[in-house]
Amino acid sequence: MKPSRLRRSCLCACLAVAAAGRAHAASEPTQQVEIQAELPSHEEHDYADLLAAMTQFDAWHTTHPGTRLAFRLRPRKEAAVMDGLRLVIDDPVTHDSVPVDVDADGRFVLPVSATLQSHSAVVRANRTNGTLAWTVQVTRDADDPHDRRLGDIREECHLDLYAATLARGIKTPSFYAMKAVSDVCSNRLVGWVEYADHPVFAVHVSDGKRLGYLPGDSVHAGERTVIPLAALFDWAYLMRDYSYFTQELMADAGWSDETVLHLTFADDPADSQEAVAGEVSR
Repeated sequence: MKPSRLRRSCLCACLAVAAAGRAHAASEPTQQVEIQAELPSHEEHDYADLLAAMTQFDAWHTTHPGTRLAFRLRPRKEAAVMDGLRLVIDDPVTHDSVPVDVDADGRFVLPVSATLQSHSAVVRANRTNGTLAWTVQVTRDADDPHDRRLGDIREECHLDLYAATLARGIKTPSFYAMKAVSDVCSNRLVGWVEYADHPVFAVHVSDGKRLGYLPGDSVHAGERTVIPLAALFDWAYLMRDYSYFTQELMADAGWSDETVLHLTFADDPADSQEAVAGEVSR
């Protein structure tokens, strides 16, 4: 057989096999392959819980008109998680998504909607679970950025532990038992963590003539190692240097709500040793 005839014979044979394959495929039902995978959950909280915190705050604001409430998102492990961050209120009944404005520091406030509450809406970020820390923040417009009021910190604790449930932590059955019969925010066994906008070097406390300070192990947990339990907390990662523990002050009724916590920041030139020495010498 000549080479040209051989090539034609091979081509015909290939075409015949292909045609047979198409005919067989046409006679067989189309097969569908289903791949099941668990998609990573998103950072989200119940809208009703945050709304409950807003309602509870109204009573505090009535007696402390200079205060304001905001919720805040912070990066837990990677600072880049804040880039392109978006927040919405998802309504599972209407399938509508209400966008929520988040400022450059991660603060946001929520609209009040009885409809969203009745529809069990959720406040959801476009980030996977475990990447953000959610906090309640009560501040006063007139206060110096270095200063916090102990009463506002106590209120933040109540708004979170009794309403918003934002802070991560270990909550045992005994915690819920204590919560049912007492004020857990004044219990020394319940660690409450506050966060500053800058790395904290020291915290000085004043209430009239009574002066004090937070011990070293209360400022970003000192040298305590929590690596085995780190995933259960927020402060143990990027937020560690910004954290300070206030449960000892909150539990001591001798410190009034007007007690001022003055924060010295590690990265603020005004808080440098030279600046502080100059103030003391005056």
